[in-house]
Amino acid sequence: MFQIIFGRMIFMMKDIFIKFLKLFNRPVICFGIFLWAMYLRYERLAQRNLWVDETNRLAHTVGDFQSLFKRWSYGDLTYFPGHYLVSYPFVQISQNKWVINIPTILITIFGFYILYKLAQYYYKTIWGFIIAFLVMCFNRELIFHDFEFRAYSFLPALALITLYVLTQIFYRYNDLSKVKRGLLCLSLLLVIWFNLAGMVMVVFLSFFFILDHKEITDRGIVVSRPIRLLIGTVLISVPLWFWYANDTRDNYAYSNLLAGGLTTFQYIANPMVDIIAFLKSIFGALIGFKKFYPFLIPLIVSFLVPHQNRNKLIGFFLVVIILPIETQCLIATLKGYWFLQRQFIWVVPLFAFLLGWACDSLINEFVIQRRNVHKSNV
Repeated sequence: MFQIIFGRMIFMMKDIFIKFLKLFNRPVICFGIFLWAMYLRYERLAQRNLWVDETNRLAHTVGDFQSLFKRWSYGDLTYFPGHYLVSYPFVQISQNKWVINIPTILITIFGFYILYKLAQYYYKTIWGFIIAFLVMCFNRELIFHDFEFRAYSFLPALALITLYVLTQIFYRYNDLSKVKRGLLCLSLLLVIWFNLAGMVMVVFLSFFFILDHKEITDRGIVVSRPIRLLIGTVLISVPLWFWYANDTRDNYAYSNLLAGGLTTFQYIANPMVDIIAFLKSIFGALIGFKKFYPFLIPLIVSFLVPHQNRNKLIGFFLVVIILPIETQCLIATLKGYWFLQRQFIWVVPLFAFLLGWACDSLINEFVIQRRNVHKSNV
């Protein structure tokens, strides 16, 4: 008797849960997670004061407007003026931490919107939406850096914007007007010129799409046009990007750090000494919340089990996640600078997107499609 009652209760709970998902659809659920994410970031900033790197950035932003072509430091070890440009007007109004962080708050909101637009295009089930938004919401690195008064706060959203722009160029090229293509190219230029990492994210994401372009169509002309458009855009960006990236300044602060015994793997384990600890640090930063480690299981399964998106997922993981982190690690090692989680903070939202994509692909392939086949046979 008890077994029958318990079974009926489980059935009723399942029915209620399904009705709940239908009632509170994707936009509502994602918006709810987004609000929680914004609260966590608000709470983190409310509980702290600006730290030394932020106050240094602020000190370089106060006062008369600086020339954009003399390659000032803007309070950082690079010359790129992107964050300086967007934050300068707000710093002149007030030096309150909430006022100066208005641009970072706005770009974070826009980043979540772009993630939702990407999910609409790539995901077939609601579970991809939920996983991607949850990882973005609770990632400890994003919670801090999203509302930080530094250029790093813009990079996660810029990475998602780059992914969205390239998706449009490669998958919807024939549907785009010349004006829209021009605006998309302009977006890529602004990403590249905003920060040193802009070129890195555009190059690696472009490499993924170029490798994948054979699956779009068999007609070479349709494929070659997006590639030519992309190459032309990158070539236009190179002179100005190289001007800001070519560091010839003798930065006394950096020299002092080296003289003080700076070591590359001071905050992340040296992979040549302890590869396990190194991987824990990397993937711990990527997923950013211990309770979400089980989300790695669908990712691993999606690499091992044959399905429609398997090659794309593996390619995305290797080209967009692993290679940029390895590149950043190599650069830090060659320069003798720290290798830090914030240096690949822009990879984090792309990893969240990948986790959602992997789970969505498995559910769509092995649950929904097989269920539809069974219904059609019946």
